[in-house]
Amino acid sequence: MVEFDDAIWLIDYKTGDDSRTLSDEVLGERHRVQLAGYQALLAGLYPGKAVHAALAAGDGRLVDLSTV
Repeated sequence: MVEFDDAIWLIDYKTGDDSRTLSDEVLGERHRVQLAGYQALLAGLYPGKAVHAALAAGDGRLVDLSTV
């Protein structure tokens, strides 16, 4: 989790083999429900701040779930 003045970014690191072989779209869909739960929790803890979620894949990609 990274906190900025106006937003929170939740970045979940995925190390499994699938994080290296799946497309951004498929990887995002696979973990979207999990991260949505985290976002809801953080939204309650940080009212008034946008809460974004992303995946850091084992191959170095950053998958912004708001764009996939």
